[in-house]
Amino acid sequence: MAALTANAFADDGLLEWQDNNAYFLSLRRNEGSTVGDKLSYTTLEALAFPFNHQYFMPFFDLRAHGFGENKQNAANIGLGFRIMPSCTDYIFGANVYYDFRKVHRLFNQVGIGVEILGPIFNFRINGYLPVGKKTFFHSSKHVANYSEGRYLIREKFTDSLKGINFEAEALLAKICCRDIYLAIGGYYYQGMKCRGNILGSEYRLTVKPFDFVTVSVTATHDSLFKTRIQGQIVITFPFKKLDEYEINTLFQPVRRHELIVLDKHSMWLWNW
Repeated sequence: MAALTANAFADDGLLEWQDNNAYFLSLRRNEGSTVGDKLSYTTLEALAFPFNHQYFMPFFDLRAHGFGENKQNAANIGLGFRIMPSCTDYIFGANVYYDFRKVHRLFNQVGIGVEILGPIFNFRINGYLPVGKKTFFHSSKHVANYSEGRYLIREKFTDSLKGINFEAEALLAKICCRDIYLAIGGYYYQGMKCRGNILGSEYRLTVKPFDFVTVSVTATHDSLFKTRIQGQIVITFPFKKLDEYEINTLFQPVRRHELIVLDKHSMWLWNW
């Protein structure tokens, strides 16, 4: 299949495709901790680009996350599109996701993202807004009782946080025809009044040892969650043969904070 680029056109000005759709099934292992969570988990993802119309390509994304014996789970349902203008080699896209996460109770949020993708550079920005009840009350425990009716109580809460993240990614090098990418970005989440806001930095190194195998390491740091490191290995199964441009640029998965960011904390009450 000939490489597909934004400047490949048919005589009538439309994109030259041999096929007009693409479907992927991916299995990913996420080992280590990330923003808002210390647990490792496994992800199954189905990504579909069902058709294209001129320069417009809609897609559907479904992800399910399992945390093993921790009895937690999460999921993402996303819709979006990518556009390839004739005046540039870059792809412009937008997406909206509905995220679920079950930790003692079900948390929900809406995510909106914008992306600019190219052969060398990628730019992404995503926003996250919790839906429904944002705070879950776990328990209240008398830690100590004193004379004259005085007491000390510890209450445990989990809060879902609204925020934003962004990143710039570049093709760092090609070694033996294998791509190495470096992404640098940041994030901001609005914490509860007693906890303060969270401003952090994020770094990711990605290597593609094979066409449909991706290995990456992500490091984040902020004042609340401190430094966290997560490794990922992804095996992708395409439903048809694709070229390098389609694999690495056109049909690449959406990058975002797929787990709802939760802040687990305690409040202390006393009567003296």
